Amino acid sequence: MQQQPRQDGATLELAKSIYSRALTALQEAKTMDDMKKLADDLASPDGISVDRFGRTVLTRKEADGELASMLALPPERRVTQMDILWAEQNSDRLIVVAWVLPNEVERIDTEGDFGPPGSKHRLTRGTLVRDIFQKTAIGCAAFSTTSFFRTIPCTR
Repeated sequence: MQQQPRQDGATLELAKSIYSRALTALQEAKTMDDMKKLADDLASPDGISVDRFGRTVLTRKEADGELASMLALPPERRVTQMDILWAEQNSDRLIVVAWVLPNEVERIDTEGDFGPPGSKHRLTRGTLVRDIFQKTAIGCAAFSTTSFFRTIPCTR
């Protein structure tokens, strides 16, 4: 029987500190330059978001285009909750798997995916992220980012 890996407390704390700083910076951002710096610090240039079938739904360049809409939100609505599922490091990299807890939105269903086309639906979107950070002399820099989006109808 293969021994199960154990979560290292120091590695978990390192991962939490990276995301805590990022979520604080997101809440405190006042300009597009602030948002771009945050995106550069947290997401790799080749970062992508895929749907549950592995199709790319959002590239890093497209995600950067949405920074203005996020900046337009009140600061308290920009930050979501995050639950780090696993963090592991070796000599030069840190990998983190986390669940970005869902946020709820209301959308017009133009395609008829969740009911009759044109009807309004409450949807919740959760994201499972896998980030790989490269250790540098000044900390950890995003090396690879993959996000798995899942949108489902709200049942409550």
